[in-house]
Amino acid sequence: MGESKVADHGWRVFRYPLGYRIVSGLGSLFLGACTVLAFGPGSGIEGLPRWPVLLYGLATALSACLLWTLLPRIETDDEGVAVARLGLRRRVRWSDVRAVEHRPSSASLLIRGPSVELRVHRQLREFIEFYNILKAAVPHEALEPPLKLPFTVAASLTLRFVLGFWFALFVGLGYVALRGGATRTALIPLGLALFCVYAWLRQAVVRYEFERDGVAAVYVLGKDSYRAADLRAIQLVQRGAEIVLQMRFKGKTVKLSDNRVRTAPERIYDCAMGAYPVQRG
Repeated sequence: MGESKVADHGWRVFRYPLGYRIVSGLGSLFLGACTVLAFGPGSGIEGLPRWPVLLYGLATALSACLLWTLLPRIETDDEGVAVARLGLRRRVRWSDVRAVEHRPSSASLLIRGPSVELRVHRQLREFIEFYNILKAAVPHEALEPPLKLPFTVAASLTLRFVLGFWFALFVGLGYVALRGGATRTALIPLGLALFCVYAWLRQAVVRYEFERDGVAAVYVLGKDSYRAADLRAIQLVQRGAEIVLQMRFKGKTVKLSDNRVRTAPERIYDCAMGAYPVQRG
């Protein structure tokens, strides 16, 4: 995690990682050059669409969008917060903040003022520190209502989509092998397809249930329960662009991140720290 700094005029300045910006900038230049070259002589066959142009163009646009999100610096002081990018600066006073919205799906935090919206992405260095400053400074009613026990957190669909893709691929390979008469060869992909079914039923979490007496990870078949009495520590940590809530139980650690749940981990953390008697991590 990088360091933020205090400017001479008293503002706290947060930036996105320099390495991310360099990689995104170089990637945009390289892909843009490939897009231009794809228009050149011999880049396509007469009468057919030039798919390399579309492919490189789309990749360039995605890389440029990523670079654009990483360019700003975020400045905070006693009066408010500002986002500065390429000579443009937008600012909102803390007292004027109308809403703070967590957007786990886009890995961002949206700060709404009377006439301006500021978006802060998870890639921000020391995002957790920035969030704590924001939470303490804005009007209480601007924050999303706190979670209260008992509550349920839906799990991300990413793992289930991945398992579904591999299941379809292995079934297809097995079908092709069976059509070709290679029965024994077909057993391998079909066996892997069955493993995907098992993982989808028993390893892909559907939701997390938070109760006063503990936490449960619920699957399509069955669930794993963790007692509050066995809870040893709760930590909210940042790993690159990912915010992770770690709940260390006796013999097991439950990790909830943006990639695993569809509720911002910091919101769960705020509730868990008040609900379970553990030392702040």
